[in-house]
Amino acid sequence: MLKKLLATSATSFNARVQGKIKWISVQKKLEQEAKLRQMSSTDTPLNTVNLMQEKQKELQSPYLILSGGNKALSLTQTTIIKPK
Repeated sequence: MLKKLLATSATSFNARVQGKIKWISVQKKLEQEAKLRQMSSTDTPLNTVNLMQEKQKELQSPYLILSGGNKALSLTQTTIIKPK
């Protein structure tokens, strides 16, 4: 943090401007940090855990049977669809 502060103050003091490539890389880094802050630490980016919990509440069952495509061998076929 201190290093970043000193770098920004030095560039403003010396009236230097970052190059375009450096500016783009800094912007990408800031965007990635923002995405990381928004992400849930307990779930995947597809919200799989939340979808499974909702399906369990809907079925009122302590477990889910996951099927692999057309190989559904379960009596109750459940599919979890990502909401759009």
